[in-house]
Amino acid sequence: MTEGRFFPLEYIRKVLEIGESIDVTMDTPVGDIVARFDDRVSYSAMHRECYERCGDSHRVLANWQADYFGGWADPADEENKKRWDADKLVLQSYGRPYQDGRPAGTTFYEFAKREVVTEFGRTSLG
Repeated sequence: MTEGRFFPLEYIRKVLEIGESIDVTMDTPVGDIVARFDDRVSYSAMHRECYERCGDSHRVLANWQADYFGGWADPADEENKKRWDADKLVLQSYGRPYQDGRPAGTTFYEFAKREVVTEFGRTSLG
C-alpha cells in the first residue's frame, strides 16, 4: 500500500466519475496521473484515509495479542532475550530453521482435494 504505488478503490471511483480520459502507457509516471486529477480528487488525502482505515482494521482484527508473547527483547537482559527467541520460534513459518545458511523444511498442505470445485459459475476438478 505504498503511496504512489497503490490506488485506493475510492480514489479510482472518484476519478472515473469525472469522466475524463487520459492517455496512459506503461511508461506514464504515476505522478502525472495523480497531478491530472489532483485539483478535483486528492490522491494523498484518500491514500492516507485508506491506509489509516487498514491500520485500524489490522489492530481490531489482529490474531496476535501482546500477552501471547514473553516480552520485548532487550539485548542486555538475557532472560528477556530467551523469551523473545522462544516467541520467534512460535511465529516463524516456511523455510525455517536455517541449515547451512539456507532455509530448510516446508510448511504446506500436501493433500490436494479431488472433489469438484465451483468458481465463478464454472466447475473444474481441483
